[in-house]
Amino acid sequence: METLTLQDASDRIRKWMNAHPGEVQAKAAAIDRFGKYFAPDNLKNISDQGVKQFLTYRANRHWMGINRHPIYKDMDRLRNALALLLDQSKPIIDRLDRLINKSDPINIKGLNRAVLTPILMCVYPEEYAVYNNRTTTALSSLGKNPIEHATGMGFGQRYVEITKVCKSISNEIHLPLRLVDTMFAMITPHPEPSGGSTGDPGPVTMEDDETPEDDTSLVFDKEHHLERFILANWDKIVPFKDFELHRDNPEDEDESACQYRTGIGRIDMLARDKDNWVVIELKRSNSADEVIGQVLRYMGWIKCHRARPGETVKGIIVAKGFNEKLSYALPLVSDVSCYTYALSFQVSPHGEAASPTPSA
Repeated sequence: METLTLQDASDRIRKWMNAHPGEVQAKAAAIDRFGKYFAPDNLKNISDQGVKQFLTYRANRHWMGINRHPIYKDMDRLRNALALLLDQSKPIIDRLDRLINKSDPINIKGLNRAVLTPILMCVYPEEYAVYNNRTTTALSSLGKNPIEHATGMGFGQRYVEITKVCKSISNEIHLPLRLVDTMFAMITPHPEPSGGSTGDPGPVTMEDDETPEDDTSLVFDKEHHLERFILANWDKIVPFKDFELHRDNPEDEDESACQYRTGIGRIDMLARDKDNWVVIELKRSNSADEVIGQVLRYMGWIKCHRARPGETVKGIIVAKGFNEKLSYALPLVSDVSCYTYALSFQVSPHGEAASPTPSA
């Protein structure tokens, strides 16, 4: 993980602001628009389509990947949950701990920290920060993550501590919390799409010794696109459906299922069942034998730091394809399995069945 000073990060956001005044304005307008939309006195007027739109990056201009769950299926229930979230007469810790508690009747699957805290920021932009993986990763890179080594701290309290630090950063660099959130996007590994806060993420590069795909094949543009596809279709993919994605904090839901942090790097996906841990490494294109060493390192770390006596650790590699070198190494590694993925896309005239059938 890149280590930065706050001055370095501040210089980046200001340089971007000077180069993209239109995008700065668009982001501010999106916060203002959805702040009015989700205001407590307007909750009676929100609709499933309006909520669905907010969950898209195209509309909110800040947050990707928060549209995985249809939290808008029961709008009356959602309105009640948002009314609690935005009720400033109650302590924020109590509000969040209730909303995130799966045994509480007000809990809605998918209404997690990655959705709750952006809504808080939109409605109360000077009071609340956003708390998601991007936030904690950025704060760690700045050496300012207040919960990095915290244990036994509830979700609401963690959010309060995160917000305190974000407000301190906001005051120090003289930028509003929404631009602190944009700054965090610039210093974390996964850039936003072209036209977003980080601009053009640049060309896609292949790992050393990877072989290019056939020009006619379909392939994911970036590895985190492959991550998201698998995450959204987990129960339909045969190698994975018997496992559950591991999360250190239950309230994180899908958000922490990818890029699991270890002391030696990030595991693309970490899963488990009753007696097994599964390290999953994803390659958007073809891969070579170097990936075996990478997976084994992560498996060893999980064995030392997460597995209990009697639990096993296995590895799964998913790629577009594998070159000849890996085919020689794989038979000697019994606890690692390799799978190739295939994408199929069919276009048919209107009225005829079209069947896009991605598979892995």
